[in-house]
Amino acid sequence: MFLKQKTYKNASEEDVLKGCIKNNRLAQSELYERFCRTMYSTCLGYAKNEEVAQELLQEGFLKVFASIGKYEGKGSLEGWIRRVIINTCIDYVRKANPKFVTIDLQEFYSFKLKYYETNLIEYAQEKDYFLFLIQHLAIGYRTILNMYYVEEMTHQEIADELEISVGTSKSQLSRGRFLLKKHLQEELEKEKEAVYGT
Repeated sequence: MFLKQKTYKNASEEDVLKGCIKNNRLAQSELYERFCRTMYSTCLGYAKNEEVAQELLQEGFLKVFASIGKYEGKGSLEGWIRRVIINTCIDYVRKANPKFVTIDLQEFYSFKLKYYETNLIEYAQEKDYFLFLIQHLAIGYRTILNMYYVEEMTHQEIADELEISVGTSKSQLSRGRFLLKKHLQEELEKEKEAVYGT
């Protein structure tokens, strides 16, 4: 009988979920092991470094375990956990109180943006490399780039989540893209020099 098992390692997701609802530590451990890597990657998109990402992951899973009884089975369990983790990360961003500044887009685009309008943004979106690159950006740019490209949220959704205007979301994304491309260009130049020399 399943309840006599000492581990949930080979248990179905439904059984792990039931165990977590009953506050079973082994079930909670198994749920964490199944989803921690994916959710850590999500946290990296918002955190300023790996240490903060790990803290957000732990805090997020504590919230998952505390509220898992509210999961109604609508959509995937992973999707529900991801939403809890993202909300935890957004709370972190709000507490950091980043300054989201609206930029004059016409003036901005005249500032050499076209020089970087290549396929660099697509190259950068290889998930791990993208997360590495945005770590170097200010929290405001990093957050909106992550929400737009990784979480695939609309500007309206971003504005609602961060309590900013749609215009601010758009201008921050544009500026963030510019800085991301610039940083990627610098990284590619470094790689080129390392391989071919100066």
